[in-house]
Amino acid sequence: MSEENKQSLLPEEENAKQSEGQEIKKPKIENLTLEEQQLIESEDIHAEKSDDQIVDEIDDHLAKQEETEAEEKIGLEFQKLKEFSLKQLVDEFRELMDKYPVQKIRTNLEQIKKLFDDKFYIQKEEALNKHIEQTGSEKGFYFRSPEKEEFNTLYREFKRRLRDARIQYQKQLEENQKKREKIIEEIKDIVHGKFEGGYTQMYQRFKDLRQEWHKIGKVPSNQYKHLWRSFKFWEEQFYDFINLDKKYREKLYEENLKEKKKIIDRAKELLESDDVMNAFRELQFLHKVWKERTGPVAPEIREEIWQEFKSLTKQIHDKRRAFIAKLREEYFANLDKKRELVKKLEEILQEEVTEHKRWQELIKKVEELKEEFKNIGFVPLKYRNEIRDEFYGRIRQFNKAKNAFYKGLKEKQKENLRKKKELIEQVKALVNEEDVKAAHEKCKQLREEWRTIGFVPKRLSDVVWNEFKEACNLFYDHYREKVKTEIDEEYQNYLKKKEYLSQLKSDLREGKMDDFSLEDVKNILDTWKTLGHVPENVRYINSKFNRFINSLFYKLNLDENELRMMQFKNMINEWINNGETNKIKREMAFIRNKINDLENEISKAENNLHFFKASDDNNSVLQRLKEKIERQKKQLELWRNKLNYLRSVKY
Repeated sequence: MSEENKQSLLPEEENAKQSEGQEIKKPKIENLTLEEQQLIESEDIHAEKSDDQIVDEIDDHLAKQEETEAEEKIGLEFQKLKEFSLKQLVDEFRELMDKYPVQKIRTNLEQIKKLFDDKFYIQKEEALNKHIEQTGSEKGFYFRSPEKEEFNTLYREFKRRLRDARIQYQKQLEENQKKREKIIEEIKDIVHGKFEGGYTQMYQRFKDLRQEWHKIGKVPSNQYKHLWRSFKFWEEQFYDFINLDKKYREKLYEENLKEKKKIIDRAKELLESDDVMNAFRELQFLHKVWKERTGPVAPEIREEIWQEFKSLTKQIHDKRRAFIAKLREEYFANLDKKRELVKKLEEILQEEVTEHKRWQELIKKVEELKEEFKNIGFVPLKYRNEIRDEFYGRIRQFNKAKNAFYKGLKEKQKENLRKKKELIEQVKALVNEEDVKAAHEKCKQLREEWRTIGFVPKRLSDVVWNEFKEACNLFYDHYREKVKTEIDEEYQNYLKKKEYLSQLKSDLREGKMDDFSLEDVKNILDTWKTLGHVPENVRYINSKFNRFINSLFYKLNLDENELRMMQFKNMINEWINNGETNKIKREMAFIRNKINDLENEISKAENNLHFFKASDDNNSVLQRLKEKIERQKKQLELWRNKLNYLRSVKY
């Protein structure tokens, strides 16, 4: 068959040759008809059907199509439309309504409406989330959109025009029905011998009636099958009735046979096509051509040629059925995957999150789930809205909880900001204190307190820190000015201590302290105290002296506890000299805990002694237990002495 003949069988909108040798590709969901989408999720797709049942279904489909008004092919770029604002979509909708009859572009307008509704929904959700973030609840939320109001008005007008057009269209369908019934009646009269004229005029009239039949537009769907069956019946009756030249009639039959074979050849090509969905659509069109545009063939081969076409129809139908069954499995598998994502969101919602870091991890995880949800693919039509609403409903719950957390966090940060500003004011007030040394200690405490306060809003963090630092610097400048003389005296003390420590180390190296005693060490300590305080920036001299004294203690061969006690006193005296009172407080708390722990351990160990008999004195386990108790009692005595000493010192 020539390419020209093959093309003549295609409907105008599909007038393109199918490519061969390509992999079967899934059709895009927007390219599937509503009937095909519904078939994917129908159990009916698994049912085996006879060729007669399949033909009946095609006839029913053609009947529905017969009543459907053809739509214009408007080349809308939907990828571009997705980037449009609400206002631009309103303008596009209005422009199409002004340019085309609404019944011709119904699908295009409905697609624009879906895009508009999706964008409006997103904007409304964003506004709601912002409202919840600001107020903590959905109460009092109202979202007004001028574009939405304008679009609703346009959409109502579209529906009104469409309703009016359909009423008018229905009237036209009924008029077309009457015209076709009239043609059938006239052919019937010809067959019944009521035509006045010769055979040539009679056949010409029949041809004219056939042309008129094809020119008449669509008819009501419930009349379509009855009308064309009646027409085909009386058409065949006419061919059997006319008594023309036998060769001429055979020629007509032959021409009709060629046309039907073209259809069969095209059906064979469709059977090999990789695009099974489009192949079946074209098959339906071929049935329409077979019924409406081809005449009868010789009676002896009518059934044979029809059975061949029916057989091909069943094979193409079964191929589509298998393909849709596979699509169905994939769509339901996609549904299961999306339900799994809903479960993952539910698990996230069950988690009680109290930390910013964890919230950030979950926000990232939810974004990944959203991306995964989008990429999974299509699900059955009847579940599409349900699973989307379930998924994004939980996304909204997550966002609500997240917003509530960060609102609370902002309140906490505001409270921290208030506290830090109070500290800044307190530091500024220190310059008016008469007792500058007490003010100096107070400034230290305020700096420690600053460190304990949590975060403030990020945009103000550097601002308040710089204010606090500047206030502290101003106070220290004031403090140094007030105690300048005292600092100079303290620096002289530092020089004296440095010289005294250097002399002690020299005497030790030269052997002048070989016979020193504990009393000599105490005298050295007393001398060091008389040298007075030193400036804060050179207090390391006290640490050096402390290490030197500890080395002397080791040389005295003191009892271990006595040695540790002397070292402890030396350390505490260093802290007092350096003004490190916070260290002394922490040490006291540590010692109390240590005493409690040792008392508990000793009590448990002594209780364990009762498990041994009097005759077990030589038991090695018992001996080790008694030795352990003695060691712990010695340690306890040392820690109690340390605590008593701390209670006795003034700092």
